[in-house]
Amino acid sequence: MRIGFIGLGTMGGAAALNLIRGGHQLAVCDLDPDRATASRAWADQMKNTWWPT
Repeated sequence: MRIGFIGLGTMGGAAALNLIRGGHQLAVCDLDPDRATASRAWADQMKNTWWPT
């Protein structure tokens, strides 16, 4: 399932990681670009994330 996820703070980041681990594809957004970059690194490791262009 493709899911849009906004907010990757303490709670949102953990929730996004669980969704990635569950095999879902995420498009993520956060006001702090470093958090979005970190989530992309998780996803690259998991090979399950869809990044819209």
